[in-house]
Parts: sequence; C-alpha cells; structure tokens
Amino acid sequence: MQLAPVTKDAGGNILTGRSVTYSSSATGIASVSAAGLVTGVAIGTATIFATSEGKSGSAAITVRQIPVNALVLTPPTDTLFVGTTAQLTATLTDSSGHTLTGRTIAWSSGTMATATISNSGLVSAIAAGITNIIATSEGKADTTKITVRQVPVNALVLTPPTDSLLVGATVQLTAVTNDSAGHPLTGRAIAWLSGTPSVVTISGSGLATALAVGNTNIVATSEGKADTTKITVLVCAGTITLALGEIHTLTSTERASLCINGGSSASEYALVPFGNSTVAATTTPLTLTATNTAAPSAPLSSRQPPSMLVPASNASMRDAYAETQFRLREQRETALAFSRARASGELATRGQNHPYLTGIASSPTVGSVVSINVNLNATLCSAKVPRAAKVVAVYPHTIVLSDTLSPAGGYTGAQMMAFGSTFDTLVYALDTLNFGAPTDIDGNSRVAILFTPGVNAIATQPGARVLGLFTSRDLFSASSCAGSNEGEMFYVSVPDPSSTINGKYTSTSNLASTVEATLVHEFQHLINSGRRIYVNNATSQSEEVWLNEGLSHIAEELLYYKMSGYSPRTNIALAQLTASQAEIDAANTYIIQNASRLGSYLQAPEVNSPYAQNDLLETRGAIWQLLRYSSDRKGGAETATWRALVNSTSSGQTNFNAVFGSITTMSHDWSIAQIADDAGLAPSSIFTNPSWNFRSILGGLYSGGFPLLTHSLTSTPVSVSVAGGGSSYVRFRVAANVVANIVAKSSGSAVPSTVDLTLIRTQ
Repeated sequence: MQLAPVTKDAGGNILTGRSVTYSSSATGIASVSAAGLVTGVAIGTATIFATSEGKSGSAAITVRQIPVNALVLTPPTDTLFVGTTAQLTATLTDSSGHTLTGRTIAWSSGTMATATISNSGLVSAIAAGITNIIATSEGKADTTKITVRQVPVNALVLTPPTDSLLVGATVQLTAVTNDSAGHPLTGRAIAWLSGTPSVVTISGSGLATALAVGNTNIVATSEGKADTTKITVLVCAGTITLALGEIHTLTSTERASLCINGGSSASEYALVPFGNSTVAATTTPLTLTATNTAAPSAPLSSRQPPSMLVPASNASMRDAYAETQFRLREQRETALAFSRARASGELATRGQNHPYLTGIASSPTVGSVVSINVNLNATLCSAKVPRAAKVVAVYPHTIVLSDTLSPAGGYTGAQMMAFGSTFDTLVYALDTLNFGAPTDIDGNSRVAILFTPGVNAIATQPGARVLGLFTSRDLFSASSCAGSNEGEMFYVSVPDPSSTINGKYTSTSNLASTVEATLVHEFQHLINSGRRIYVNNATSQSEEVWLNEGLSHIAEELLYYKMSGYSPRTNIALAQLTASQAEIDAANTYIIQNASRLGSYLQAPEVNSPYAQNDLLETRGAIWQLLRYSSDRKGGAETATWRALVNSTSSGQTNFNAVFGSITTMSHDWSIAQIADDAGLAPSSIFTNPSWNFRSILGGLYSGGFPLLTHSLTSTPVSVSVAGGGSSYVRFRVAANVVANIVAKSSGSAVPSTVDLTLIRTQ
C-alpha cells in the first residue's frame, strides 16, 4: 500500500514540498520504501513511522494471508489395483485465479477400508470398492472419486499336471493364480469341475477322489482363466510283495501300473529302468509318478576316503582320453592302408615269417643308431619325420630305443633299460598269455619301444597328455602306408623338465610311474591289431574303440593282479587295497585309473553306455567293468575268454555277443549289480561283481560315499532319459500296511519295449 503523509504548520496549515523519511518497526512483517510504499512480508502487525523536520507520525499495519478462493483436486477420478498407489494434487487459488502455496491441506478418505490417504496426498489401494478422497484448506474443499479393483488374474496353473490314482485314493490339487508379471495372487475364488464325476469327483477345495477306473480332466477356473489336469484312475491287477534282495522284472501290466505292498513293516525299493537298445545314441524319456511313496531312509554309502588311496586326477583322466582321441584318428587314417593292402594281396603274403625292411637288425648292437619315423601329429600314412634313435638295450622280446633329440634331464639309460626289462619279463608274458602272440612282420621276434618327444608333441586338449601309444600304421608296408616303420613297436613319451616342448611332462618321477601300465595297455592294442590284420583275416584293421579300449583296461587290471598277488573273483575290497604301503602303491599305480573312470560313469549312468561309439572316460569305465562282470559270469579260464575277443573276424557287439551272449542282456544284469551287489541283499549271483567290492572301494575314493546317481520317488514325479545301455536308479520307501502305486510313462504314452523296468527290494 502507498502511504500519503500530510505536513502542517502550527496554525494547521498544510505544508508542501517537505522531505519525509519512513521506517518499519518489524521489517519481517511489513517493509516500507523511501517513497512510502508498504509491502506485506508475513502475517502479523507492524508500525510504520513517517518523519519530517523532527516531527513524526505512525500507522499500524496488519498483514494477513490472501484468502483461498478455490481448491481443485487432480485427477478428478482414478482407478487403482489393490496394492498400488497414486499421488493426488490439490491446487489452491485466490480470487484472481493466482496459485497459492504454503497452505495447510487436510486429507480424508470416505472409506478407509477401500483406500487410505497420507498427509501428502498419496492414495494407497487397500481393497476392492469405491471411496471419495476429500482435500480441504481454509474452508475450501474438493473431492475425487477413487475406484479400487483386484489385480486381474493373468494365468492359472494346476499342479500336478497329471496324476494316477488307485480306486478310492485322493489327491489334493493346487491352483495358483498369477498376475501379468508372474506374481502369485491370493484370495481368488477358484471354481472346480470334473469332466467325468463318475470317475473322479472334485471338492470346492480341489480334493480329487477316485471312484472308478478310467480317466477324466479336472478344470480349475478363476476370473476367466483356466487350466486342466488329467487324472487316470487305475485298479491293480495284483499287488506284489518282494522279499529282501528279491529282484523282479516288471510285466507289461505292472509297467502300466505297479502296486507294491509295504508289508507289516516299512520296506524300500529301487526301480531300475534300463535302455535295452543296441544303439547307445538312442534315448528314451521316462516319467515315473507315485502314490504313497516316500524318500528312502539312508544313502547308499557313507564311507570316507582313506588318506593314502588317491583317486585319479582330472589331468590323468584327460591323459587317457587324449590317447584314444589319437586312436580314433588312427582308425580313420589307416582304413585306406588296410584297403590297399587287401587289394594288393599284401595281407595274404605278408605276416609272420615274412619280414618287412625296417632298417633295424634282428639283434641290433647296443649303442648303434637307427632311423625311425616319429611323425604322430600329422597324417600317419603320408608325412614322415625321420629321427635318429639310439639302441639302449636288447632283450629276448624287446628292443629299447631312445630318440636322440629327447630333452635334457629325462630318463637315464638305466631307467629305460629297466622299463624294457619289465616289459620283456613281465608284460610280454602277461599279454601274450591272455590275448595271443604278437605278429612278427619285421622278422626280429621283438617289439621295439621308442622313447621319443614325438609323443609329447601330439596335439591334445588343454591339460591332457598322451603317455604312450601304438599305431597300426607300422604294421603295413610302406607301399600301403608311406609313414610305416614296418614293424611291431610302441612310442613312449619322455620327461621334459625344462618345458622345451610344452609344460605337460616336467615331472620325471610322475611320468615314470605310468610307463608299465602304458606298455601293458598299448601291447594289447598291438596284439589285437596285428592279429586282426594278419592272423584272423578280420573285416577291419581295428576293433571298435569302446571294446578295444575296454580290453586294454582289462590288461591293466591283469597287471594289477600280477603285482599285488590278488586274483579275479575274490571280491577285493577297500581293506585289501589299503592293507599296507605296498598294497596302496600297487592300487594307485595299476587299478585306481580304472576305478576312477568307473566312478565317472556311475555319476551319469543314464546318458552313458558301455558300448557307446565314443571314447568318453565314462564309456571306458563302463566297458571295463562290463567286461570284468561278463568274464566272471562266464567262468572258466579267463585266458580263453580274452583270446576269443582278440582272435575274432568280427568286431564290436557282434564280437562281444559271440563270446558272452547278448550284450543288452549282459548289460541289463550288470546294471542291476551296480545297486544290488555288496549291499547286504544276497541277490542271485548274476547280479554281483565277484572280482571287486565296488561299493567299498568307490565309497573310499569319493568323499560323498558310493557315487551311483539315484533319484528319490515321492509325490513329485521323476523324469529321466536313458540311453541304449544306460540305466537310471529310482529309490523309494513304502510305509507299513500301505499299498504304493507307480505309473511309468514315456512322453505321455506307454513305456516302449526299448526300456526294461526291474524292481529290487533294498530294505
């Protein structure tokens, strides 16, 4: 406001043109300019003084808020879902329409149970309904309408998706409703419907009751969303009861619906689906659904590993895999040489007593130097890498050679002589006794062992080594295979302490501990290949890799028996392997590799097979154990069994079947032995491993106990997929005086004939 002071003289006459100064007693409430313009600052009262020529006057000024003329709420209406919020805004204006700020606003909800409102105007939706939100300030008010709705059901999921019940049994179905983000919704009304109430009834809470044999769909609906579960009602043709250790192959009726009587006390079982296809790459999916079963009471084994028995490391397991990667390459690359040799008539005219020209005398002079092709990396029958090799020792059956370009600091002459002597006096007799005599295409009656860095340089996967090998390319003439050395020989890796080639062979002592097992392993390959090519007139130059490797692992096992003093079919257990330091050393050197590979198989028996056309470590472990099992079951002199497999015109499963009978029958019974043997069940002898107590030994190698993969069958279905020759192990418990039901399906249909189902009572 503008002040207009008046100055007068003593007679009361108005004076003009006089200077006036102004001041305020409370500038925080009202200020005044030099021209007398008063400005209100805050609510309150202040005195304004005007002074001129020593005379003054005053005026009391009261400052008040501009009154609120209108209040407008935005949005005027809103719709919220339960659990969400919305921010309301109240705009205040004066009589001129100017926005006012800093005013107190009171908020209220007409129905707090539907929506609440905070002091800042934040609405929270509580429950479905409608309410008015009111904002008030200085007597002015506005109202907004809030509608609260339930979050809509976006999907409904019924569990279980399928089920099988016996007549009179019940199952509680569960319907879960979710919003569009997949979050569960609660408190929603569910409507239940049975397609065939005469077969299954359904209560308002989702409890299904089986009334008669048949099947029906149960439908659950909520807010327009629905899901369906199929229920099959069965009646058992009969309820089986097994004695402890009894093994029962399921009939076609039992495969569709198996009923088991728990008996007067609780009992436990293992159901073993076995893939009986001869094609290991075949897989069959299975789903097992159970009623009235529970998890088994105890694990298979709880043994802990002894401190001195050392499982094969991942690196040493990769070593075995790397060697057979070479074997697969060799099989491909020498097939053409075999065809050439056959076409030329070479195989009919060469062989024992028909020497090739190797450049090595029959009894070479120790210290002399000969030339040998050490190419093992490039194509075996084309590229040649001639290398000078020194004759280190000559024995009745053995010539020991050392590559002159071997890294410094490796094996001494004495060490190589000792390896040769062991081969000559022990390994040679062992393998020839069990697999047959080697060929002698070079006419020197000896096998050459070449210690060469050519083995070290073979390309492998990271961390893997090739310890030694035989290649059948050396059994062909140079005209059929240009890279051939034309004689019976092995190649053995050498120590490389300074890592001049790579960092995989630095430890001389570590490498030396592998030589004997490598030689006995590779000698089987040499005998097998030589006799197939020149003696047996076989249809291929090489046995299939899985069986060839299995026989070489048998050779390692036979060497263990020789070195330990034990023999087959004596159920060797952990106690024998660890009875003394000598026993521990023998086990770690000669048999632990086989046991560790078997452990790898047992951890994944569903997807692996003993006769798979690959060279996985799991396949090696499985075929070694299957060959040992089959030989033990066959009985008689083992030497005749192993010789029959090596001296055959056929290969693979045909060869196996000729010696042992059907490989699928043997593999089925062998798969049962995995869980039944040495478990206190006293099963039939065909379900045991007479030579080894694998439950004891592997329970000592693996900290978690016996490593066989098993599944627990409870109210949750178990889904597996088994390969040809693979097995699954499903364990469960049946309470006393209860009948359990198990239904097996494959992709929703009956289990095909490519899968056998066998039941074992384990407790």
